[in-house]
Amino acid sequence: MRRDLPIILLGAGGHAGVVLDALRLSGFDVVGVCDPVLTPGDAAGLGLPVFDDASLPTRFPAEACLLANGVGKMPDQTRRRDLAERMAGLGYSFAAVVHPSAVIAGTVRLGDGAQVMAGAIIQNGAELGDHAIVNTGARIDHGCKIGRYVHICPGAILSGDVVVGDDGFVGAGAVLVNGVTIGAGAVIGAGAVITADVPAGARIVTPSSRDLAK
Repeated sequence: MRRDLPIILLGAGGHAGVVLDALRLSGFDVVGVCDPVLTPGDAAGLGLPVFDDASLPTRFPAEACLLANGVGKMPDQTRRRDLAERMAGLGYSFAAVVHPSAVIAGTVRLGDGAQVMAGAIIQNGAELGDHAIVNTGARIDHGCKIGRYVHICPGAILSGDVVVGDDGFVGAGAVLVNGVTIGAGAVIGAGAVITADVPAGARIVTPSSRDLAK
């Protein structure tokens, strides 16, 4: 990834602020925000100029910048994916974002636009798909496979060789024991302890629940 290119941040909410901090601490030059709900020129509370969708390709062509996806992911929300796919279709590339305090083994593979936040630990042989988020203080152990557009929330723990399918969501403080598979689009609630495979699209919504709510 070229570190000499300026970065445009997509979105201006809470997750965008966290991504911006990680980028700045990593030495990237973040030059503006693109968000359709903001007025062009507005500082957006992030101390950055705001560009609209129409002016972005003219001011910052795809070959002259990188994008960082500041839109987070919650269950049943597709805006992060929709935005990434739309901008990729226009030829833009996304920076992988790694906070300087994160610990990542040398054999870890990060997909395009993957994000690893402060204090996260990712161990040997793990893989993160495109636009996956490993949020603050989460721990991903050896050999885990995290799919595209997955969100591993703050403080979650994935023991070795866990698989999380595309668009999965693992809530804050959840614990996934060694070797379990979480199907695509499944939602694991905050604090849940997962000891068996979870089918695609299923939900475990409370820490004490062992039933899968479809």
